[in-house]
This record gives sequence, structure tokens and C-alpha cells, in this order.
Amino acid sequence: MEIARRTMVDGRYAVLGRLGGGGMAEVFLARDRVLGREVALKVLREAYAADAEFVERFRREARSAASLSHPNIVAIYDHGRAEDGTYYIAMEHVPGGTLKERILGGAPLPPEEAAGIASQVARALEAAHRRGIVHRDIKPQNILLGASGEAKVADFGIARAASEATISGTSLVLGTVGYMSPEQAMGRRAGPRSDLYSLGAVLYEMLVGNLPYEADTPVAVAVRHIHEPPRHPRAANPAVPQALDAVTVRLLAKRPEDRYPDAATLAEDLERFLAGEGPLEATRRLPPPAGGARGRRRWRALRGAVAAGALALLAAGALWTAAVAPWWEGEAVRQAVRTPDASGPGGMPAPAAEEDAPSRGGEGRVVVVPAAGDGPTPEPAPPQDGPPPEPAPPREEPPAAGGLPAGEREAQPGSEAPPADPRPAPAPPPASPAPAPQPAPAPQAGPEAPPSGGEIADQVLREVGIED
Repeated sequence: MEIARRTMVDGRYAVLGRLGGGGMAEVFLARDRVLGREVALKVLREAYAADAEFVERFRREARSAASLSHPNIVAIYDHGRAEDGTYYIAMEHVPGGTLKERILGGAPLPPEEAAGIASQVARALEAAHRRGIVHRDIKPQNILLGASGEAKVADFGIARAASEATISGTSLVLGTVGYMSPEQAMGRRAGPRSDLYSLGAVLYEMLVGNLPYEADTPVAVAVRHIHEPPRHPRAANPAVPQALDAVTVRLLAKRPEDRYPDAATLAEDLERFLAGEGPLEATRRLPPPAGGARGRRRWRALRGAVAAGALALLAAGALWTAAVAPWWEGEAVRQAVRTPDASGPGGMPAPAAEEDAPSRGGEGRVVVVPAAGDGPTPEPAPPQDGPPPEPAPPREEPPAAGGLPAGEREAQPGSEAPPADPRPAPAPPPASPAPAPQPAPAPQAGPEAPPSGGEIADQVLREVGIED
């Protein structure tokens, strides 16, 4: 039965109406009959309730958020599993809606309002980071606005303690590509400064009315996060103050070490801006521009890593909420994921070999096949023990032109010459005609070789529209 048709969950929460939903859960307004207050009841969708990984992620959200107590973090009251198998989390109800709804029209917010919201989110991140928790998915949908304008961070569904292992055993993370940091887009570990980058994208959107990087596909957006220089809000909206522009650019720095050192320093900068004080930390050390010849050289060196990171994102499900199926179903990408690269050092075909591959869901052994026409590489003979073998006897040499046969040459001193044979030497047999050359057989068309990492990178770049 759909949760919207129910009137009670776990015998305690009376469902009053639907507030919204995400990829794996729906949120309902409910009344706690035990404590007599309204709550936001987040219920795992029935399609995922039987999946152990989703259930663990859902429980992790409750544990992560419940360990945090801060005015700018949505409070968690209760979580559990109802008799019918429904997993739920009862949390604080914030009646003002989300920041996404506030900026949905595309008009920029006043700079002071944008700075105020960002400073409160920074304080929430400060509290979480001190506990070793990285949110990993800061975006306007996860920032709730109270009736008095206070901002509260919600949805720690994909957050985890930095000291714990991920559910899937990999450092690849889930997240929303429009606000994803470059290191997340390349499949690297997300840290506290990854949250600051995402907050910088949110701040840019509040000041300008749109995201700093937009493209036709999620992969193209991810590549732009990695490659393109930080965007200046003042270039799109001259009404943005210079100091707030510097804060945003500092947050959007490509390298984590070029961003703010921590969320507390960011919050202090924003609070100084709101108080009309200065100078700000953001204006003291700005990251160098990523353009120019140096940036192009660095980008060429990173092209393979960019493509590999984009493919890893797709394969690991980091873009599972986005519409990436058309690009993912491309033939080159399928071969790159399914077929190992058979080239050896220097681009030469590798010799035939059979390598053990880790078993993943029934995958067998990986066989690397040489290119057509290449023979097997002979292996050197193993060393032998004992004295070296005796040399082979010399071959009988044929008669030299105009000279004596080998048996009739002058005897060496001290040796007796053999008697000469009076019979004439037989005539040599006539030489057989050389066989006519046969045309080489036409090579059979085989499967197309899988693209290399550089070719995959070039394909991604062509899709994005970035040239060398």
C-alpha cells in the first residue's frame, strides 16, 4: 500500500500530507501522537526497501544526522522500521520550504540575503566537520528555510564519518553533478573542502540566478567543474560586491588547498562582510587563473584522468539520479568499460598472456590477445647447472670458387695427408626454379580495437566542446 494512503506509521505518526520526495525516499508531514508535535517523516520508497545497500544508506543518514546538534542542522527525533517493513526517519519540520524553491524563478537574491544564508550553512558544516562528517551533497534542495529566515542543512543520506569505510568499499561518492567538486567528479575522496566547493556553487547560484557550470549532459558539467577556471559572479551580475565575488571565487578554486582552510574561516568572512568589516580572508590569497598556456599544458596532462574519472562516476552510480543513459550507451564507452587495453609499452601490441582478474559477480579471467599476425614471443631457456656443454663440431665447408675441395687442402704440419680420390667429382644437381610468389591472404576483419584512455578523453572533450 502507498504511504500516502496510510493514516498511521508505526502506530505513532499520523500522516497529514506529502511534502516532497527524492530519489530514494518520500517526505510527509505527520503528527507525533506521543510528543504532540508535527514532524517531517522521511520514508524509504518501497522499491528500495528490499535492497540492503539502500537500507544501510538510509540508516546511515539517521545515525549521522542524529549525532549532530546545531541550530543550523535539521534535528533528528526518531528512526526505525514499522511492522509492515517501512523504514522511516522522523525529523524536525521546517515550514519555510527549501532554498531551491526560493531561487526557482532564476532571479538573483540580494547579496546580503545570499551571504546570510551561506554563513549559516558554513556554521552547520563547521559543526559537522568537527565531528568528522562530510555532507557530500550540499545543494539548494538540502537547505531548508525557516519562517524567520534561518537556514538549516538537511539530508545527510550520503554523508559518512571520515574515519569509516563507504558502503560500497570505494572512495567514489554520490552527489549532484551541478554542485560537485572537481575531486568528486574525478572519483577521488571527498573531504571537508569538497563541501565548501559545493557551497560556493550554491552561493554563485544565489548571486547570479544560475549555476556556475551548465551543459547538455551531466558528464559535460562534471568536466567543466574539473577544467574551467572559477567563475566570477560579478561578470554575470555587476551588482555583486567585490568582496562577495572574491569569497565565491575562492570557494570555487579547483584545488582544495586553494579554497578556505575550513568552514569556520568562511563563516567569519561572510559575517565580516555582513557587518561591513574588512579586509576579508578571500581577498588576501586568490587562486591563480587556470587559463593560459600553463593551464592548457596541465589540462592535456589530466585528460586521461578526467575521462577515467567521468567513466568511474558513471560506473559507480555517482550520477545515478541524472539522465546519462544516451551518452553511456555509446559504443566507445561500452568497449572502454568492458574490454581491457591490449597495447603494451610504447603503444606496441602486448604478447599473448592470461592474467588473473579479481572475481566480480562471475567475471572470469582476462585474456589479452596479440594483434593479428603477431606470433608468440619465445621464452629464454632456463639456466643449466654443471659445466658448460661441449661446442658442436665444425660444419664441412663447401669448395671455394677456383680452389680445392676441403678434403684436398694442404695438410697441416705434423699430420698425414689423406690419399687423393682419382674419381671425378659428381656434377651438382640442377637448381630447381623458384616458386612463383603467392599473394598474401587478405587479413580478416576482426573486432575494432578498444579506444585508449586518450581517445576516450578526446571523445568526452568533443562532447563537451573543449578543444586543446
